[in-house]
Amino acid sequence: MIKNFKIFILFLLILKLQTFYVKADVSIIVYVNNQIITNIDIEKEANYLGILNPKFNSLNHLDKIKIAKSSLINEIIKDNEIKKFSGIDVSNLIIDNQFEYLSNILGFKKPNDLKQKLTQESKYTLEEIEKKIKIEISWNNLIYSRYKDQVKINKERLMNQIQMNKDNMIKKILLSEILIKKKADESLDKLIDEIITSINKIGFENTANL
Repeated sequence: MIKNFKIFILFLLILKLQTFYVKADVSIIVYVNNQIITNIDIEKEANYLGILNPKFNSLNHLDKIKIAKSSLINEIIKDNEIKKFSGIDVSNLIIDNQFEYLSNILGFKKPNDLKQKLTQESKYTLEEIEKKIKIEISWNNLIYSRYKDQVKINKERLMNQIQMNKDNMIKKILLSEILIKKKADESLDKLIDEIITSINKIGFENTANL
């Protein structure tokens, strides 16, 4: 009965996609936690990533598709994990602040200009974009809350660095992470060098997704 119900839901989702994209060739690429990701979703995500990270546009098409697909899969996984924990909530004010921050670093005069470009070129609705940002901030908060006690900070060294660079202070930072999996016969130093080279070439976010 449950299996038949899932098939019925999947059929409705496909039917809905066909309604919205009658003229498009829609195909299901992957099925993650009862959610489908289509080629249309991946194209939208690639456009979205290209706006938020200009270095993304320098990648070849296959890498763009690979990263966009990975980004959507990770987003679904993150969203499901976040729902398992209470007390992780993001207010509208925090989302607005994130839009302001992104518009500043991307060279937009005001957040609404960025929102307009995202909705026009990525084809996401504003509500969808706000949800994506909310998931990312909530995930960062979850990672921080779970692992903050494992982070060791040399306060004296940090204060010295702040004093040396007080004229060029960074007021806000984004928390992100790169997870690596080393093969048994692989050199850790070589792997780290490859990651650093990739970061310098295509940026941190692209490297993290790859």
